Amino acid sequence: MTTPIIPQQSTGVFALEIQPGQSSRVFRQLGGAMLEEQHFLPQVSRLLRREVWVILAPASTSSADLRVPGVINVEGSAEHIFYAAVQPMRPLFPPPVEATTPGIEGISDQELGEVLYPIPVRDTAREMPLGAPGLFLGPPVERPSLGSWQEILDSLEAEAAWEMSQGEGSIIAVIDTGVDGSRISPGQKLWGWADHPELDPWQDGVGHGTMVAMIAAGRGQEGFMGVAPMAQLVSLRLRANEKGALPTASLLRALDQALWLRRESGRRVILNNSWGLYGCKSLLLPCSILVTRVIAAADRVGAFLSVWAAGNNRHICDQPVTNYCMNSLPADVSVAAVTRQLWPQFYSSAGGQCYSLSPTCAAPTYGVLPWGAGFRDFGEQGGGTSSCAPMASGAVAILNSLYPRLASRQLRAAIRASARPINPNRPYELHDPLTGAGLLQIAGAVRAAPTAAEHPSYAYERDFPSTVRG
Repeated sequence: MTTPIIPQQSTGVFALEIQPGQSSRVFRQLGGAMLEEQHFLPQVSRLLRREVWVILAPASTSSADLRVPGVINVEGSAEHIFYAAVQPMRPLFPPPVEATTPGIEGISDQELGEVLYPIPVRDTAREMPLGAPGLFLGPPVERPSLGSWQEILDSLEAEAAWEMSQGEGSIIAVIDTGVDGSRISPGQKLWGWADHPELDPWQDGVGHGTMVAMIAAGRGQEGFMGVAPMAQLVSLRLRANEKGALPTASLLRALDQALWLRRESGRRVILNNSWGLYGCKSLLLPCSILVTRVIAAADRVGAFLSVWAAGNNRHICDQPVTNYCMNSLPADVSVAAVTRQLWPQFYSSAGGQCYSLSPTCAAPTYGVLPWGAGFRDFGEQGGGTSSCAPMASGAVAILNSLYPRLASRQLRAAIRASARPINPNRPYELHDPLTGAGLLQIAGAVRAAPTAAEHPSYAYERDFPSTVRG
């Protein structure tokens, strides 16, 4: 069966923020025939205290056409590259994403194909891990030697942390391509949702989401143990558009589902995001876009603790700051990638756009990693920051299991307080733009958590002036 996609050529996708109780009036003004599809987001609306709708309209529709009385904000659909969502072998080039105020307009096909910065002519560029132009996955491994993965677990102090917790009682929600349910222990599958009735959240036609889930919480499949093997998993499967990108509509609906899960379970949800806005000019995007505001607001009420891949853009961008705004908030744990030798991977994005303490920390990626229904040898380049984020999600699951009542800010401070500095030239500084506080140390974070409010980053995060409009 062909994977359903969100139509792109004939449809415009927008998010509308409407004054409470005014949606009927707004849609009458717009004309019912103009709107092809409407999705109300009840949990997001409750969180932001306004009505939030995702609408599909004719492609000729502009943001200005939708700014009628009662509409607070109109946001066009930015395209979030899912690091090989539909066509994993198709080269992806940085799109020229320009910011508007208060939202962002859609990206045209012509713009998406425009090459702003030439791809470096070197072998490493052609052999990049997931998330880079010209992606080629590593070769399949029939009988995987998991020695490299054991080295990674050891470097993260994972097994030392298992003596205290393996993530019991924690929920990791994976926003991704789906998860192969046959690779996940039945007792771990808490719930799933897919952004199309024909999609099964516990199937994965790409392999990316399965890799993420197994790294975060795998439980013994072919000898592979994830970082938090007793955590429960939720699969939030997104729907790509014709370009293989993730429109804002699908992401907002997934976030609405995650908020529903938080409400129903009564537990903080650890949200893994191994995706992002791809492109060198993504740093121009405002920190006030809707996806970012939802994540920031969810953190303020203790609904989510969001974990993000730092991004795989550094090797193609001239700017020193290449993180996109969603993954560089005070509300995030943003994870960079380092080599076996603990040097920053050449592709791992640096710095933060909306928050100066981004990335939060770093994790190693190299060698054999799970991919889809099997394993692949990614060599020394690893699986990109996509594989590093779930390592931190597993770490947060362990922290959350032991300290469910501690604020998310204190858990993030525990990660910073316990991380091992890995830049020899700046061993005593609070933050390094390439590796954050340093190498993730899970057992150390467990020990640091009770007193992490005394760490300088706790006060800094608390006092940092937010640029995110709620």
